[in-house]
Amino acid sequence: MKKIAHLFENLSIIPVMVAVINSWAFYILQNDKVNYLGLLILAGICWCVYTYDGIKDLRLFPSESTSNRHKFIEKHQFNLSVIMIAIGVIVLILLFFQNQNLLFFGSFTGLLLCLYFILINKSQKIRVRKEFLMPIIFTLAVCGVPLSQKSSINLSSWFLAFSFLILVVQNAFLNSWFEQKITESASNIYSKLSLQTGLRIVNLCNVILILSYVIFFSNGSEFKNNLALTYMIISLLVSFSATKSHLIQKKYRLVLDTLLLLSLFAILFYGRFV
Repeated sequence: MKKIAHLFENLSIIPVMVAVINSWAFYILQNDKVNYLGLLILAGICWCVYTYDGIKDLRLFPSESTSNRHKFIEKHQFNLSVIMIAIGVIVLILLFFQNQNLLFFGSFTGLLLCLYFILINKSQKIRVRKEFLMPIIFTLAVCGVPLSQKSSINLSSWFLAFSFLILVVQNAFLNSWFEQKITESASNIYSKLSLQTGLRIVNLCNVILILSYVIFFSNGSEFKNNLALTYMIISLLVSFSATKSHLIQKKYRLVLDTLLLLSLFAILFYGRFV
């Protein structure tokens, strides 16, 4: 079990699962038929992006790339690069079977992602703001693809997409908080903020999600209400994990990313399989 956990962490499997599960949830929100081929494409692209990001860090910021994941990527860099190219080819082939709306929105998100990588490699100012920028692109990919399939989007979907964004921002801030606490020299938002201010932002995200649930989703038992409740519970657990930092410090990324998988319970207990 420990080896599997290490493999999931080093290969960035959990962020891929987070993307697929939450995108699946937004298909259900729209009462739309789930595009399983689209979810497969999302999984492939997500894994390639995370793997490329790890390889990029090794080449551009070797002094900061000291985590177990970076060591794993360095050891298996050639094999991972070959797999990444193969997945990229498969994704390109699968795109021929997708509709125009998905292709258009996917192209737009892809351009933003390319611009992000170009800027983050050239500008330190952009790099230390990745805790805001990457969650926006991640949310666009996860929520935007299912929402783009409809000509009209209901208001609850907009609120839940925003809630998911806040959840990902909270996760990113706490991941970087642990990173800074351990290395003390990481190029992230905490080169501009104190660790205490970062925790305030993490807790603010928690407050936003609690208020969002209480004001908009507490009266009802539909899927949208239960997904909002799940997001609120995840946010509470993320905030609570900061108070137990000494227990999860060695596996903080695995723990925090795994918490985002709890959205699956909303699907299993209140969603539907279509």
